[in-house]
Amino acid sequence: MSVDKITGVRTDSVIILKDSLTASNNSGNQMGYLRSLPYLYEEGISRYTFPPGWLRRRSPETFDEVLEEAEDDSWFNYRALPPFPFEYTIIDQNMESDELSYQHICQYTNQEMECYSNARTTHKLLRAYLNERIEELFLVTDQSSFSISDTVSKKPLREELQHAEVLSYENIAKQYLRREFGTPSLSFGTTLNIWLHRAAADYQEAMEETPRRIADLFEFDVLEPGIRTWDLFEFLASEVSHESTDHINATVRPWIESDITKVETNIRNALQEFDYDREAVRRFRESGTRPD
Repeated sequence: MSVDKITGVRTDSVIILKDSLTASNNSGNQMGYLRSLPYLYEEGISRYTFPPGWLRRRSPETFDEVLEEAEDDSWFNYRALPPFPFEYTIIDQNMESDELSYQHICQYTNQEMECYSNARTTHKLLRAYLNERIEELFLVTDQSSFSISDTVSKKPLREELQHAEVLSYENIAKQYLRREFGTPSLSFGTTLNIWLHRAAADYQEAMEETPRRIADLFEFDVLEPGIRTWDLFEFLASEVSHESTDHINATVRPWIESDITKVETNIRNALQEFDYDREAVRRFRESGTRPD
């Protein structure tokens, strides 16, 4: 993995990727805040950190369900989307920058969090990078003028650093999607998550029609096998989803920008059809035969 493969810029730069969806809205909710991760993962970035609360929102069970702890206890594998088993790292508040060491790491954050959090995670990562303990550092944040609280000047981070490149995820994603699909099945305004665009292409092939909205990709009570959103549905087929609809929201919400209510409804309806049975979902995906 190399920075210049993704960005075309020198590898001695901190890469700040601006994506407005990492910010909270007026309700404190984030939807689609990980929409850039499938693209970054495809380009070789496999280790990430972001606030644990972003996976625990409204459903304490979700954090433990979607993450599987590694043997050395230093990171977790994300399990809800098999194509993206990224390594998730919790950076403890008590850790110092000289205790951090990564070949590469990508932090998701936003300006509000930087101003009000006591964790100082961005500062620690940056200090570790400047001390050559991190080879490649990526920050995904909501503002190109993002600044960190531990500097005297409070200048934007790109001005504080000798080498920092600020890029727009929106621009990168649009260029990628035009190159891969020409005219995508879903509009750019609907989603800029490349995983959902690939699912839309699957949908067009399997269903022989074009999806109109994100929710169509999660209408599992009519969806044919062969569409990659089944991965997420298979993961959600569990007793945890049966007992807590918040678990469905907390698992799906990071990946989609809109249609969350309709998506949840579609998933709940289909889970009832499959009786929340993961094995029944797998059998359908293999045979195309729905449960009686």
